Amino acid sequence: FKRNVKINGSRISYTDRNSYKSGEIAPEEIAQAKADIRRISSGDPMIKFTSPTRYWEMSDDEVAEKLREFIEGSGTLIGHFEDEENMYLLRAFLHGAARQYEAALEDVDRAIELGASVEAYSSRGMLNYILGKYDVALLDAERAFELQGDLATASSYAVLLAVTGNGDDALDVVDGLGLSGDEAVDALAVWSDLSGYAGREDEAWDRIAQMLEERPDDKTLLNAQCWLSGSWSYKLKDAGDICDDAVSISGHAPGMIDSRAMFKFRNGDIDGALEDLSTALEKQPGLAASRYLRGVLLLQQGDESGKKDIVEAKRIAPQIELRYSAFGLQSE
Repeated sequence: FKRNVKINGSRISYTDRNSYKSGEIAPEEIAQAKADIRRISSGDPMIKFTSPTRYWEMSDDEVAEKLREFIEGSGTLIGHFEDEENMYLLRAFLHGAARQYEAALEDVDRAIELGASVEAYSSRGMLNYILGKYDVALLDAERAFELQGDLATASSYAVLLAVTGNGDDALDVVDGLGLSGDEAVDALAVWSDLSGYAGREDEAWDRIAQMLEERPDDKTLLNAQCWLSGSWSYKLKDAGDICDDAVSISGHAPGMIDSRAMFKFRNGDIDGALEDLSTALEKQPGLAASRYLRGVLLLQQGDESGKKDIVEAKRIAPQIELRYSAFGLQSE
């Protein structure tokens, strides 16, 4: 597969070309080959890499070099479109992907000067969060929430309130949404996750239990209760079956397995926790939470390979160390 892209003034054009070398197909492989042809013809191609390099396995310099031409190319788009602020946001996104957070911040600042938006404020808030500028990040998260007022912006705002020592205010923000149905379930999961910052784990547990009476097999609620127990070391004798149910009902979803791993760790089952974490990462290699916790546990066991897990987890989610420090878990 090859794509050629050309920029001419304000126009972008591209052409795609697919080519392959035919070969003899063994009789036993014909059925699969026909299925593959039907899938490709339907517009659902699957690209396989023989030796992929994952983003988190590359150093900062390697990532920057991989993305250098894309960053330079995005810069040439600035000034050619009416919505110039979006071109700055595009380059900011690429700088962020290259872990060039200060450069990304400069582009987002420029985008906001040209036209403030929820996306711009959210991006700048996250960049400042990554850079440890929490008070500034909090202001931008608040602006984004005021503009949009949905669960996504409320969650970002609430997290920053919580990590800056305003746990009760964080919970009030989520409560103030007044959601119902599935959205109420998602909001309660966020509320429960942050409850420990305000010392309100009892209330979180009771709220989840009450909603579970109406939705007894809700995987999100079960997982929220499992995570509440493990992350905040709460009711550790009561959540074992809850964690197993969350994993089972979800079809062994990686996030649910990760929550159970935290619960097992808190109960002293280190081997069980490590097994769950490795399973979660086999299913979803980019799950920063599992990679970080596995690194911490390996280091606690005297296994230096845990350092690699922690470095890679922080490449995926730079803010993860601050988040897990609230649970009393640190890499050093």
